[in-house]
Amino acid sequence: MRAVSLILSVAGAAGSVTLMRYGGNPPFFLIVLIGAWVISPFLILIWANIVSKRWALPAQATLYYTTFAITLVTLAIYLNRIMSPPRSTGAFVFVAVPPVSWILMVVVARITVSRLRKA
Repeated sequence: MRAVSLILSVAGAAGSVTLMRYGGNPPFFLIVLIGAWVISPFLILIWANIVSKRWALPAQATLYYTTFAITLVTLAIYLNRIMSPPRSTGAFVFVAVPPVSWILMVVVARITVSRLRKA
């Protein structure tokens, strides 16, 4: 499962940047900044997958499912933005999704840790 989760994280990062790039033609400076912003949740997931070898099995499983969910939902949101362009520039989606992903990761991690402490 760890290998699949890592592959999903890398694919999610690559897909997100590709969809962001396809979604508009901003200057190179903005491509770099927004690109870094867009892949940041996936970098966190990759890091977590690397350090999760020492975690309890339920925590590892939660990480794998979280990786799957964030990758799937993020790519679906970005693809929806590309397939049905908004009236404005549409950059809001690419700016808003990463912090929502971070919040989701923190909430899931806190719930997992509290459940493991009770067990």
